[in-house]
Amino acid sequence: RTPAFALSRPPGHHATRTQPMGFCIFNFGAATALWLLKHDPCVNKIAILDWDVHLGNGLVDILKDEPRVRYVSLHQVPCYPYQGEELGEVG
Repeated sequence: RTPAFALSRPPGHHATRTQPMGFCIFNFGAATALWLLKHDPCVNKIAILDWDVHLGNGLVDILKDEPRVRYVSLHQVPCYPYQGEELGEVG
């Protein structure tokens, strides 16, 4: 097994399962993570580092119940979408 790294833009990180938000129509980051976990037997865990001015609330919404994915957001507070402001917030 070889570790992999992907640097991508735009991630679509505001789009939730049911709603486009913040100029994001599709959540490419979440879709890619879920596709890999389902279709590649060599992938059993994924880490997503989202370094942006805004919290990727769509990534949180879509991946919150997926235990094989870890999502870390480095974002400005307060700023759209006005979530993720509590230190240690999980989910």
